[in-house]
Amino acid sequence: MVLKLIRNFIDENPLSCCYNEIAAIKKDLCEADELKLKQKTSSLSLKISQGKYYFKTRILVPDNYPEHSIR
Repeated sequence: MVLKLIRNFIDENPLSCCYNEIAAIKKDLCEADELKLKQKTSSLSLKISQGKYYFKTRILVPDNYPEHSIR
């Protein structure tokens, strides 16, 4: 029963495996920056702004992270 609950939590929250990395990114962001977590696709959308310039990227976290690197 407990293992089933844990497995269900991991399936519904695949980004929980990189919680520390996400927290470190959030810590370095400014107010104008945006970070959106997408659990269904196991990805992060990041927009960093500075003046008139901005940088947008999408980070995909593989199912077997941390054995395989993030793309």
